[in-house]
Amino acid sequence: MTDTSRCGIVCTQGDDVMTLVDEIIRYENGDMTEEEEIVFFQGLVNTGLAWSLQGHYGRVAESLIEEGLITAGGLTDADGYTC
Repeated sequence: MTDTSRCGIVCTQGDDVMTLVDEIIRYENGDMTEEEEIVFFQGLVNTGLAWSLQGHYGRVAESLIEEGLITAGGLTDADGYTC
């Protein structure tokens, strides 16, 4: 099982790619809560994927950053890992 407890979907061990695909599908299907979307986009920003995926993802990430809901820099989790 993949550990998604760190900084969202992209800071995991093991099945990273499949987890990312699963989360993108959940997002695009509207199956995420607002809190899950925030964690999802923070993970995308932390890894730089927000700026590599379709433009929509970067625009949403930028909007969330401007609203103060996510940060532009990487986060450090409770274990000291930078995501």
